[in-house]
Amino acid sequence: MHKQLTIKQKKWAERYLHTGNASQSALEVYETNSRNTAKLIGYKNRRLKHVQAYLEALLDKAGLSDEKIAQHLKGIIESGVKAQASSSDALWALQIVLKLKGSYKFQ
Repeated sequence: MHKQLTIKQKKWAERYLHTGNASQSALEVYETNSRNTAKLIGYKNRRLKHVQAYLEALLDKAGLSDEKIAQHLKGIIESGVKAQASSSDALWALQIVLKLKGSYKFQ
């Protein structure tokens, strides 16, 4: 049986995809002014399987499925990074996407 998202978990996930910051998203969505509480909420939400599944669905809907990311990376590798972005820009963007997908652990 799959657990349903609460309204706040859903809003948190949507905000998290926008900010990339779990604690900041919790401060904005949950009724708290405490950074410590927000940090704990963000930490817990990131690890809940049903929240992770919702984040994954939102990313897929936005065109950031694992397959699309792999295609983009292949294109970057084959053609090199265009003049508009540096290699560090491309790596930073990849790092953010992997963070959002839960595949990369930031400090």
